[in-house]
Amino acid sequence: DLEDLESVGYVDAASEKARPDNLTNEQLEIVSLIPSVAKNEDFKSINGLYKAAKTTVRNLEVDLKSKHPLMIDALRNVNNTRRVLLETISDVPKGLYAQIKYQQEFIEELTQSIENQTSKLFEWEQLYMQQAALEQDLEIGTKLIDNIKDQIQSIEFTAESEGTTIELAEKATEPSTIEPNKTQRIILGVLLGLGLAYGYLYLMNMMDQSIKSVEQAEKILQLPVLAAVPVSEINGKPTDSRLVMIESPNSTCSEAFRSLRVNIESMTRKKSHKVVLFTSSIPSEGKTFTSINYASSLAQQGHRTLLVDMDLRKPAVGPEFKLGEEYVGVSDLLQSEDKLGQFPDLAIYEATEKLFVLHGGSHISNPSEHISGSAIEELILKARQNFDRIVIDSAPLGPIGDTLSVARLADMLCLVVRSGKTTSKVVLRIIDYLHRHGHTPSGIVLNFLRNNNNKGSYYYYYSSDKDKTYSKSGYQKKQVTNSPMEVGASAEDEPVKS
Repeated sequence: DLEDLESVGYVDAASEKARPDNLTNEQLEIVSLIPSVAKNEDFKSINGLYKAAKTTVRNLEVDLKSKHPLMIDALRNVNNTRRVLLETISDVPKGLYAQIKYQQEFIEELTQSIENQTSKLFEWEQLYMQQAALEQDLEIGTKLIDNIKDQIQSIEFTAESEGTTIELAEKATEPSTIEPNKTQRIILGVLLGLGLAYGYLYLMNMMDQSIKSVEQAEKILQLPVLAAVPVSEINGKPTDSRLVMIESPNSTCSEAFRSLRVNIESMTRKKSHKVVLFTSSIPSEGKTFTSINYASSLAQQGHRTLLVDMDLRKPAVGPEFKLGEEYVGVSDLLQSEDKLGQFPDLAIYEATEKLFVLHGGSHISNPSEHISGSAIEELILKARQNFDRIVIDSAPLGPIGDTLSVARLADMLCLVVRSGKTTSKVVLRIIDYLHRHGHTPSGIVLNFLRNNNNKGSYYYYYSSDKDKTYSKSGYQKKQVTNSPMEVGASAEDEPVKS
């Protein structure tokens, strides 16, 4: 019906803006044919009056003119009846909208009811399935019980028919109270714990192939241990600083470096040892730490000492002294003939009195080519001419071969080994590698040694009754001193060589 109203142009008839009088007579006739309008009782009554009024007008038109009073009254009656008829038609959509809304609400309630019933039906189906499963389990259990009863009856019947007899083999004894032997259990527990702990420690020690003591290093590596450096401390507290000789000259670690200085000079009294190179098998063994403090010990003795950082791939000396670009570095000298010609008159950092530092310098992309060139030979030659001692901190031997190019210019090559970390296989492989290239290490510096690895601190090894120093030809007896401080003092009293 609503579509029919729209088809004749009577849209939104229920709104306040509707104008029924705009309908033409043709449209009114069409609207009167719509079922919902035609079935409306008010419309039927008023439509009858409207048709009667129109009939009256047609009858009067035969005899009367349009301005005749009777004609005017008849036309007014037609218009009034038409207006009432159109208003009645306007009320029809309102009723339709009310019916539609009611039907929609009814449909929604019916849909919700269907959903609720469907949900309950699903729950009933689940319960029915559970009931069926329980009934099946009950049936199986009942059959199983019946089967067991039949077997029991069969066994009883068999026993009765065979006449089985039971005899008493032995009378039961009265049980006694069992109490744990606490002492025995404690002793067994202690022994077992000690045995397991000893076995664990023995197994770990067998698996650990690192070098942990001076005796072990000399026995396995067949090289003299020049110094056993303990874990660095400043004011009795462990520290990560590499400047132990400068910041804590009276510490046990500083005494170890004084012992290193004495042993190196004792080994090379008859031979030049002006250029000493420190390297290691792998990174993080403490070669930079050893180089810095050995150079500091030389400077404290009065030698004009130059510390050179030849690890151009990962220089560590410069950052330790916080050196910037204002100081010339090794890479700067190797890349510039002018700067190399002015060495050592260029800006070289003086860390302490008579300790000069030549750091790695700016980064270069091909350090191996520069280190193996002629510029490095000129640099070391100039250093020999202007300094009493030259200490070179070179790159590790394991990853790269830069150290071989520098080792040919050094008087001594010392291999730094980290205690408890570096394995003997790695160090032996590096020593063999050096031998194959014509270099023999002068000795070992056993670094970062724990005091509990042996009886007392290892730097006392050089002042004990077993004290001895080494030369390249073998062992050589050394006068026994009473304390490591006296070892350092003997080195301090030695005259400075220029």
